Amino acid sequence: MAETAKLVGEKRDTTGTSASRKMRSAGRIPGNLYGLGRECVNFSVAEEALRPLINSDVKVVDLDLDGTTELALFREIQWDTFSRDVQHFDLQRVDPTKRIRVELALELRGTSPGVLGGGVLDLSTRTVEVECLAHNIPDHIYVKISELQIGDAVHVSDLEVPEGAAILDDPATLVVRVNSPVEEEEVEETVEGAAEPELVGRQAETESPE
Repeated sequence: MAETAKLVGEKRDTTGTSASRKMRSAGRIPGNLYGLGRECVNFSVAEEALRPLINSDVKVVDLDLDGTTELALFREIQWDTFSRDVQHFDLQRVDPTKRIRVELALELRGTSPGVLGGGVLDLSTRTVEVECLAHNIPDHIYVKISELQIGDAVHVSDLEVPEGAAILDDPATLVVRVNSPVEEEEVEETVEGAAEPELVGRQAETESPE
């Protein structure tokens, strides 16, 4: 399940590009807290406290602002274009008693014997939408491929999630398939058998020019 980590922030009165740049220079990252029909709060946190949470893919935090703690979900993280530095992030307040929807990345697990035999692994779906309580967000959604032979496939209906969580995507959606290898002979035959393109305006050899 998702780890609920602690994050301590400080409310900020200044906003805008210039103010945010000064905060980052001082080792603090600006953020916003919104949701549940309450006012949006601007705050900042120490970069050294935020980065480990992001690197660990933490989804939910207990945000402490001036001694008041609120349960919040990471909703958006803005990265610097030319580096891995966080520029800004948004947190959404969540009710611990109500189910929420989050998009989670799929992770392949195992080695497909079909791929070892020359098959080609085709990953069609990379994320799924999951509904659950904030404290029950899965850490990962694994796609087990260790038994897939050539021609086998995994669909959304085959994915496993913890009790209390549900995947909202169409159960028939294809996630991954092991396709047959494309034989070189087939490619050569296709090229050799290709019809010669018709040349527009070419005069037939049997015709005589006027």
